[in-house]
Amino acid sequence: MVPVEPGELTMLKQQTPFVKDSYEFAQKKLQGNLLKDLILFSDNEKDFINEETIELLEPYLTLKTPKGEKLFEGDVAKKASNALQGLCTWAGAMSDYHLASKIVKPKLRLLELRTAQLAEAEEKLAAAEAELNEVNRLKAELKAKFDAQMAAKDALMEKAMKTKRKMDQANKLINSLGDNKVRWIAASNEFKATKNRLVGNVAKASAFISYCGPFNADFRDILNEQYFTGDLKDKNIPFSDEFDISDFLVDQVTIGEWALQKLPTDGLSIQNGIMVTRSTRYPLMIDPQGQGLTWIKEREPLMKQYDTVITLNVPNLRDAMKMPLENGYPVLIESVENEVDPLLDPVLEKQYITKGGRKKTIILGGGEPLDFDENFRLYMTSRLANPHFLPELAAKTTIIDFTVTQGGLEQQLLGRLISFEQKSLEDTLNALQEEVTSNTKVLKDLEDALLERLANAQGSLLDDVELIDVLANIKTKSREVNDKLTEAREKTAEIGDKREQFRPVAARGSVLYFCVVEMIQINWMYNTSLEQFLGLFYYSISNSAKAQLVKDRVQNII
Repeated sequence: MVPVEPGELTMLKQQTPFVKDSYEFAQKKLQGNLLKDLILFSDNEKDFINEETIELLEPYLTLKTPKGEKLFEGDVAKKASNALQGLCTWAGAMSDYHLASKIVKPKLRLLELRTAQLAEAEEKLAAAEAELNEVNRLKAELKAKFDAQMAAKDALMEKAMKTKRKMDQANKLINSLGDNKVRWIAASNEFKATKNRLVGNVAKASAFISYCGPFNADFRDILNEQYFTGDLKDKNIPFSDEFDISDFLVDQVTIGEWALQKLPTDGLSIQNGIMVTRSTRYPLMIDPQGQGLTWIKEREPLMKQYDTVITLNVPNLRDAMKMPLENGYPVLIESVENEVDPLLDPVLEKQYITKGGRKKTIILGGGEPLDFDENFRLYMTSRLANPHFLPELAAKTTIIDFTVTQGGLEQQLLGRLISFEQKSLEDTLNALQEEVTSNTKVLKDLEDALLERLANAQGSLLDDVELIDVLANIKTKSREVNDKLTEAREKTAEIGDKREQFRPVAARGSVLYFCVVEMIQINWMYNTSLEQFLGLFYYSISNSAKAQLVKDRVQNII
């Protein structure tokens, strides 16, 4: 180590105070392979430079010429030699390296520390990940077992629920079948009996419609009870003992519609309505009181719309019939006397000419054929009380006697009186009958749907939820129908009792009307229509004194 002493430095021929150089000591080092030593130092020893060395080197690095130029920079050293310039640059670089390493080395040491910590952390992480993978593997195995157990549990639950549903369905099916069993057995027996008696009932109904039309209620009863029934008994043909033509051929809803169309509700009028609507031949009504005429006009509103109410005296009967025949409109011929224009014979005898398998034509009066519509309807009425129709006309038409008899008028007046006095009760009965008819129809539709499902059923019946629901609905509807039928029977009995209480009024009115009608034999001026009489009948009901007791009310009306 060379001691540091003050000295002078000759620089650019000028003496400058400086540290005494150590050239004599360094000269020995410079005589060797300097470059090799410098490279070796740069590669291996530069990191061992200390602060003292930098402090001793600092005066040299900061030394400036008199001109202010740094001696170790620029071209100052180069003026001496290129080797000197390189040496000065190397020395400055070593100083700069040391200064930079003072900043970088702590960071490098920290980097090494952190790298070591990172390696340790990564090792721990790898161990943790391995442990985690093992845990995940165990978890996956446990989850697979859990899922399998849960699937088995769900399958068992589903099987249990399915079994429970089947048990519930079976209970519902058993209960529904048990509740319907009695009714179905009764219905089956009734069906067998009805089927056995059907031929006789149809024969009685057909004979009634075909032969009883021209007669009044008394003769109809004689024909029905003595001739038709006796003939069936003689031939041993089964039939219903309590056979009623009205119940057999028409329902209460239709009767209610006829009543709204102003057809009287007595038994004779209902029978006449059945003959008009069920007969295959066109009806010819004996209608001196005009009740049938009023009903037909209300029943067929198209006649008023298209003006098809005519008489046989119309100027051109063929032209009058052309439009209704071709378009299917109803026609009403009024005031028929003992004969009908022969022009109508092809219509009455239905002498149709079929073309193309479907289209029908008819010839009237020898003219061109007219198209015939299946919806065409023909009604004929006579105001004569006792017309003398020819047998040929009777064979071509269905003659129906709408003449009011004393017994029939009594029933009509009784019905009108009950409707006036006990309208709410009768309205309740009508509503009940309509509801019974509706529920019966719904019940029949449900039973038809049940039969269809049973016929097309595949697999177990317990799996057919809709079939069991249909059975439950049938059970409910059958109870509703039975309840409504019981209520309707009670209301009918109640109204029957009320009717009988008011019967003296109806009987008195009926007798009075026919007494007044007979007055026409004395003088035509006493002629009275049924409509006029009904007006007086209602007037007397409305203006008679009210009373709490029915018998007092009846006495007041009379």
